[in-house]
Amino acid sequence: MNRPSTRFLDAVVTTWEAVSTASISSSVAFQSSINRASDDSKLTINIQTPQYTATVAAWEQAYCLDITLFDRATGSGAELSAGECTSLEEMQERITLLCEMLTPK
Repeated sequence: MNRPSTRFLDAVVTTWEAVSTASISSSVAFQSSINRASDDSKLTINIQTPQYTATVAAWEQAYCLDITLFDRATGSGAELSAGECTSLEEMQERITLLCEMLTPK
């Protein structure tokens, strides 16, 4: 796979900020925090909404993006995606899907 010149972790943060602002913030109160490893090899985005807790974990080296979602009401959780992203578009699709799930219907 040809890696784009954009750093993967930077693209994950940019995508999260754009998609979550556009879709989630207009429909539900949410909080998120972004934590990067000191060597900038990994980041974690922790997300809280009234109904869900979610975690996005990304690794620069492997272009991996794992997303887990926990439903507070039912006490159930699921891994929505895991593993390598073959393109930035795939990463964007995964984050968009998460935001759609976090948005009340």
